Amino acid sequence: MKKIGKVGLITRTGKILVDSDGPVKLGTIAVNRQIKKVGKVVDVIGPTTSPKIVISPTNAEASVRAEEELYSMTKKKSRRHKKKDYRKRRSY
Repeated sequence: MKKIGKVGLITRTGKILVDSDGPVKLGTIAVNRQIKKVGKVVDVIGPTTSPKIVISPTNAEASVRAEEELYSMTKKKSRRHKKKDYRKRRSY
C-alpha cells in the first residue's frame, strides 16, 4: 500500500481530485485508510511540480471527505504465456 495523497476536492460530476505526493500509474485502484475501494485513477493533470490525480469513484456510496488521505493498491501483473504454435511445420 502506497500513499497517493490528500483529497483536494470533489467535482460536480463526482470525480475526486487528489493532491499527489508522487507518480501514480493510470488504472491504479485507490483505497482509503480502512482499505475500502474508493475508485480508479483515470487521469493526471496539472504541472509536473505539483500534479493532481483524477479518480473516478467505483460506486455512489464511496464516501470521501476533503483532506482524507488515499492510498494505492496495485494489481499483480499476470504472467503472459507464449502462444503455442499448433500449425504443422512442413519440411520441403
